[in-house]
Amino acid sequence: MVAITGDSDARTLQGHRQLATNLIIVNSAITAVLMVGPSVGGPTFTETVQKGLHWADDSLVWGMLCTAALVLSIVAAIATNQNKPNDPTETTFRIEVNKNSVIAEVVAPSLTIVYGIVVLTLTAVGFVLGQTPSAADPQSSLELSTSLVKDGDTYSATAKGFTPGEVVKFSWDGGPMGNAPAADSAGSTTLLPIKETALPGTYTLTASGQTSGHTATAKVQVVPSGN
Repeated sequence: MVAITGDSDARTLQGHRQLATNLIIVNSAITAVLMVGPSVGGPTFTETVQKGLHWADDSLVWGMLCTAALVLSIVAAIATNQNKPNDPTETTFRIEVNKNSVIAEVVAPSLTIVYGIVVLTLTAVGFVLGQTPSAADPQSSLELSTSLVKDGDTYSATAKGFTPGEVVKFSWDGGPMGNAPAADSAGSTTLLPIKETALPGTYTLTASGQTSGHTATAKVQVVPSGN
Protein backbone atom coordinates (compact mmCIF):
# COMPACT_ATOMS: atom_id res chain seq x y z
CA MET A 1 0.00 0.00 0.00
CA VAL A 2 1.29 3.48 -0.86
CA ALA A 3 0.04 6.63 0.88
CA ILE A 4 0.65 9.95 -0.86
CA THR A 5 -0.68 13.40 -0.04
CA GLY A 6 -0.74 16.74 -1.83
CA ASP A 7 -2.48 18.54 -4.70
CA SER A 8 -1.19 16.12 -7.33
CA ASP A 9 -2.43 13.26 -5.19
CA ALA A 10 -5.85 14.89 -4.95
CA ARG A 11 -6.02 15.22 -8.72
CA THR A 12 -4.92 11.62 -9.15
CA LEU A 13 -7.51 10.40 -6.68
CA GLN A 14 -10.23 12.48 -8.32
CA GLY A 15 -9.24 11.15 -11.73
CA HIS A 16 -9.34 7.58 -10.47
CA ARG A 17 -12.76 8.09 -8.92
CA GLN A 18 -14.09 9.80 -12.05
CA LEU A 19 -12.90 6.89 -14.21
CA ALA A 20 -14.54 4.39 -11.86
CA THR A 21 -17.75 6.45 -11.85
CA ASN A 22 -17.84 6.58 -15.66
CA LEU A 23 -17.35 2.81 -15.86
CA ILE A 24 -20.19 2.26 -13.40
CA ILE A 25 -22.49 4.52 -15.45
CA VAL A 26 -21.68 2.65 -18.67
CA ASN A 27 -22.24 -0.70 -16.91
CA SER A 28 -25.63 0.44 -15.66
CA ALA A 29 -26.61 1.80 -19.08
CA ILE A 30 -25.72 -1.45 -20.84
CA THR A 31 -27.70 -3.39 -18.21
CA ALA A 32 -30.78 -1.29 -18.97
CA VAL A 33 -30.38 -1.69 -22.74
CA LEU A 34 -30.03 -5.47 -22.41
CA MET A 35 -33.53 -5.70 -20.93
CA VAL A 36 -35.28 -3.31 -23.35
CA GLY A 37 -35.93 -5.94 -26.02
CA PRO A 38 -37.44 -8.62 -23.74
CA SER A 39 -39.39 -6.01 -21.76
CA VAL A 40 -40.91 -4.33 -24.81
CA GLY A 41 -41.06 -7.17 -27.31
CA GLY A 42 -41.57 -10.11 -24.95
CA PRO A 43 -41.57 -13.61 -26.49
CA THR A 44 -41.80 -12.19 -30.00
CA PHE A 45 -38.44 -10.43 -29.54
CA THR A 46 -36.62 -13.45 -28.10
CA GLU A 47 -38.10 -15.76 -30.74
CA THR A 48 -36.92 -13.41 -33.49
CA VAL A 49 -33.40 -13.37 -32.06
CA GLN A 50 -33.49 -17.15 -31.66
CA LYS A 51 -34.56 -17.56 -35.27
CA GLY A 52 -31.78 -15.28 -36.49
CA LEU A 53 -29.13 -17.12 -34.47
CA HIS A 54 -30.57 -20.57 -35.30
CA TRP A 55 -30.67 -21.55 -31.65
CA ALA A 56 -32.76 -24.48 -30.46
CA ASP A 57 -34.97 -22.52 -28.06
CA ASP A 58 -35.68 -18.88 -27.25
CA SER A 59 -35.07 -19.65 -23.56
CA LEU A 60 -31.36 -19.53 -24.49
CA VAL A 61 -31.82 -15.92 -25.56
CA TRP A 62 -33.60 -15.11 -22.29
CA GLY A 63 -30.79 -16.81 -20.38
CA MET A 64 -28.06 -14.94 -22.24
CA LEU A 65 -29.65 -11.53 -21.68
CA CYS A 66 -30.61 -12.12 -18.04
CA THR A 67 -27.17 -13.52 -17.16
CA ALA A 68 -25.40 -10.57 -18.76
CA ALA A 69 -27.68 -8.07 -17.01
CA LEU A 70 -27.15 -9.82 -13.66
CA VAL A 71 -23.36 -9.88 -14.00
CA LEU A 72 -23.19 -6.21 -15.00
CA SER A 73 -25.51 -5.21 -12.14
CA ILE A 74 -23.44 -7.07 -9.54
CA VAL A 75 -20.16 -5.64 -10.80
CA ALA A 76 -21.62 -2.11 -10.92
CA ALA A 77 -22.86 -2.47 -7.33
CA ILE A 78 -19.47 -3.71 -6.09
CA ALA A 79 -17.60 -0.99 -7.97
CA THR A 80 -19.97 1.66 -6.59
CA ASN A 81 -19.30 0.49 -3.04
CA GLN A 82 -15.54 0.36 -3.59
CA ASN A 83 -15.52 3.83 -5.12
CA LYS A 84 -17.10 5.52 -2.09
CA PRO A 85 -14.63 7.73 -0.16
CA ASN A 86 -14.01 6.51 3.38
CA ASP A 87 -14.45 10.00 4.79
CA PRO A 88 -16.28 12.55 2.58
CA THR A 89 -15.18 15.42 4.86
CA GLU A 90 -11.50 14.71 4.69
CA THR A 91 -9.27 17.54 3.46
CA THR A 92 -6.14 15.43 3.11
CA PHE A 93 -6.41 13.05 0.17
CA ARG A 94 -4.94 9.61 0.43
CA ILE A 95 -4.37 7.24 -2.49
CA GLU A 96 -4.39 3.58 -1.70
CA VAL A 97 -2.89 1.51 -4.47
CA ASN A 98 -3.57 -2.20 -4.15
CA LYS A 99 -4.55 -5.01 -6.44
CA ASN A 100 -8.06 -5.52 -5.06
CA SER A 101 -9.21 -1.90 -5.51
CA VAL A 102 -7.92 -1.73 -9.09
CA ILE A 103 -9.74 -4.94 -9.99
CA ALA A 104 -12.98 -3.94 -8.25
CA GLU A 105 -13.13 -0.37 -9.52
CA VAL A 106 -11.56 -0.49 -12.99
CA VAL A 107 -10.67 -3.91 -14.38
CA ALA A 108 -13.91 -5.78 -13.55
CA PRO A 109 -16.25 -3.03 -14.85
CA SER A 110 -14.15 -2.70 -18.01
CA LEU A 111 -14.35 -6.44 -18.70
CA THR A 112 -18.09 -6.56 -18.08
CA ILE A 113 -18.59 -3.61 -20.43
CA VAL A 114 -16.85 -5.62 -23.17
CA TYR A 115 -18.98 -8.65 -22.24
CA GLY A 116 -22.15 -6.56 -22.36
CA ILE A 117 -21.26 -5.09 -25.75
CA VAL A 118 -20.62 -8.58 -27.15
CA VAL A 119 -24.03 -9.77 -25.90
CA LEU A 120 -25.75 -6.65 -27.27
CA THR A 121 -24.07 -7.10 -30.65
CA LEU A 122 -25.00 -10.78 -30.82
CA THR A 123 -28.59 -9.95 -29.89
CA ALA A 124 -28.81 -7.16 -32.47
CA VAL A 125 -27.42 -9.40 -35.22
CA GLY A 126 -29.85 -12.17 -34.30
CA PHE A 127 -32.78 -9.76 -34.28
CA VAL A 128 -31.92 -8.33 -37.70
CA LEU A 129 -31.36 -11.77 -39.24
CA GLY A 130 -34.50 -13.09 -37.58
CA GLN A 131 -36.59 -10.43 -39.30
CA THR A 132 -35.16 -11.26 -42.71
CA PRO A 133 -37.48 -13.75 -44.43
CA SER A 134 -35.77 -16.81 -45.87
CA ALA A 135 -36.51 -18.12 -49.31
CA ALA A 136 -38.23 -21.17 -47.83
CA ASP A 137 -40.61 -19.21 -45.59
CA PRO A 138 -43.43 -18.91 -48.18
CA GLN A 139 -43.69 -22.74 -48.15
CA SER A 140 -44.70 -22.69 -44.50
CA SER A 141 -48.31 -22.08 -43.59
CA LEU A 142 -50.63 -22.04 -40.59
CA GLU A 143 -54.21 -23.19 -41.04
CA LEU A 144 -56.97 -22.79 -38.46
CA SER A 145 -60.01 -25.05 -38.26
CA THR A 146 -62.00 -21.82 -38.03
CA SER A 147 -61.11 -18.16 -38.21
CA LEU A 148 -64.19 -16.95 -36.29
CA VAL A 149 -64.67 -18.02 -32.68
CA LYS A 150 -66.56 -17.00 -29.55
CA ASP A 151 -65.38 -16.95 -25.98
CA GLY A 152 -65.21 -20.56 -24.79
CA ASP A 153 -65.04 -22.09 -28.28
CA THR A 154 -62.30 -24.58 -29.14
CA TYR A 155 -60.45 -24.91 -32.43
CA SER A 156 -57.15 -26.22 -33.82
CA ALA A 157 -54.14 -24.78 -35.63
CA THR A 158 -52.12 -26.84 -38.12
CA ALA A 159 -48.63 -25.77 -39.16
CA LYS A 160 -47.35 -27.09 -42.49
CA GLY A 161 -44.12 -26.81 -44.46
CA PHE A 162 -41.72 -27.23 -41.56
CA THR A 163 -38.77 -29.58 -41.10
CA PRO A 164 -39.78 -33.15 -40.18
CA GLY A 165 -39.18 -33.83 -36.52
CA GLU A 166 -38.62 -30.21 -35.50
CA VAL A 167 -40.36 -28.49 -32.62
CA VAL A 168 -42.85 -25.86 -33.77
CA LYS A 169 -43.76 -23.29 -31.12
CA PHE A 170 -47.15 -21.63 -31.28
CA SER A 171 -47.77 -18.13 -29.96
CA TRP A 172 -50.29 -15.34 -30.32
CA ASP A 173 -50.48 -11.61 -29.60
CA GLY A 174 -50.84 -12.33 -25.89
CA GLY A 175 -47.85 -14.66 -25.57
CA PRO A 176 -46.94 -18.34 -25.93
CA MET A 177 -49.51 -21.13 -26.39
CA GLY A 178 -49.49 -24.84 -25.56
CA ASN A 179 -47.02 -27.37 -26.94
CA ALA A 180 -47.76 -29.32 -30.09
CA PRO A 181 -46.23 -32.64 -31.18
CA ALA A 182 -43.03 -32.46 -33.22
CA ALA A 183 -43.58 -32.03 -36.95
CA ASP A 184 -44.36 -35.32 -38.69
CA SER A 185 -42.59 -36.74 -41.74
CA ALA A 186 -44.52 -34.31 -43.93
CA GLY A 187 -43.44 -31.34 -41.84
CA SER A 188 -46.85 -30.78 -40.26
CA THR A 189 -48.07 -30.55 -36.68
CA THR A 190 -51.39 -29.62 -35.09
CA LEU A 191 -52.08 -27.77 -31.86
CA LEU A 192 -55.41 -28.72 -30.32
CA PRO A 193 -57.63 -28.05 -28.62
CA ILE A 194 -57.24 -24.30 -28.39
CA LYS A 195 -59.84 -22.90 -26.01
CA GLU A 196 -60.59 -19.27 -26.72
CA THR A 197 -60.60 -16.96 -23.69
CA ALA A 198 -59.52 -13.66 -25.28
CA LEU A 199 -61.60 -10.51 -25.42
CA PRO A 200 -63.40 -9.74 -28.71
CA GLY A 201 -60.99 -8.64 -31.41
CA THR A 202 -58.71 -9.90 -34.16
CA TYR A 203 -55.56 -11.77 -33.13
CA THR A 204 -52.55 -13.21 -34.94
CA LEU A 205 -51.34 -16.75 -34.26
CA THR A 206 -47.74 -17.59 -35.16
CA ALA A 207 -46.01 -20.93 -35.70
CA SER A 208 -42.21 -20.80 -35.41
CA GLY A 209 -39.93 -23.67 -36.40
CA GLN A 210 -37.20 -24.08 -33.80
CA THR A 211 -34.76 -25.73 -36.22
CA SER A 212 -35.60 -24.36 -39.65
CA GLY A 213 -36.40 -20.85 -38.48
CA HIS A 214 -39.52 -20.88 -40.67
CA THR A 215 -42.56 -18.94 -39.49
CA ALA A 216 -46.19 -18.85 -40.53
CA THR A 217 -49.11 -16.78 -39.29
CA ALA A 218 -52.90 -16.85 -39.35
CA LYS A 219 -55.56 -14.51 -37.98
CA VAL A 220 -58.52 -15.41 -35.82
CA GLN A 221 -61.43 -13.15 -34.99
CA VAL A 222 -63.02 -13.42 -31.56
CA VAL A 223 -66.61 -12.23 -31.38
CA PRO A 224 -68.83 -11.72 -28.30
CA SER A 225 -70.43 -14.95 -27.09
CA GLY A 226 -73.90 -13.49 -27.64
CA ASN A 227 -73.37 -13.23 -31.43
